[in-house]
Amino acid sequence: MKLLTNTISRSLATLVMAGVGLTALPGTASAAFVNFTVNEAADGLGGGTFVANKLNGGYEETITQTAGGTFSSSTTASFGQYFLTPSSTPIDALIGDSEPAGYLIVGTFTSSGTYQDSTCFNPATLSNADCRIFSATSGSGQLYIDTNSDGIGDDLILTAANLLIPGSGGVLFTGTVPPTGAFNLVFINNTLTALGKLYWPSLANLEITATANGDIDDGTLPLTGTGQLSGDVSVQFNTTAVPEPASLTLFGIGLAGIGFAYRRRNSAQNA
Repeated sequence: MKLLTNTISRSLATLVMAGVGLTALPGTASAAFVNFTVNEAADGLGGGTFVANKLNGGYEETITQTAGGTFSSSTTASFGQYFLTPSSTPIDALIGDSEPAGYLIVGTFTSSGTYQDSTCFNPATLSNADCRIFSATSGSGQLYIDTNSDGIGDDLILTAANLLIPGSGGVLFTGTVPPTGAFNLVFINNTLTALGKLYWPSLANLEITATANGDIDDGTLPLTGTGQLSGDVSVQFNTTAVPEPASLTLFGIGLAGIGFAYRRRNSAQNA
């Protein structure tokens, strides 16, 4: 199965779920992502058992911006592989030999909030550039097993969250074609379903936050109105206290750019 969408190789992006608006990178007091056990056989469709700490894939986002400085977005992400970082080699495809064709994990996300125009450091060009900073004030998301790749979240729900940490969001560089940028979204109030507790058993009794981050490497986005974005996205979990929102700083964007470029290289090697 393809790890990423067809847009991944088109341009170097600086780094979303997506859907999620683009990100003001939140700070965390202790952001160690946890390793978790994956028991693919729990859904009765076959598969193996292994340890991972990241889901990786691609997303498609629809985002609407108003002249009044607000935005809303919805995103669908398809996750094709698990990783156990820091290794850059995927440890298991979500489609196993004994699983049905079309099997993958899908995430759906929504977010809304405000944006403001500014000047940000662009790690791709190592220079300052016009940018639009998005700050999400609300959002929700879920992860589910899509058994037939129809992209509809009515299959096997694994986990859902109804709260997005304020300060989640992103940055979009407004002078690039296609658009480039980055996002980082932190979801709390995550609830594992009965299937989710069997599928990810080591997360079953933990209070978890889910962090989705990624890049923007294709799409068309007017400064007002509705546009489409796409790129890479990953999801990881942690069990720390709720992350503290932090301002979007040059330091934060620089670190995001380094991390996103590193992930893109990994993705290109394994696509």
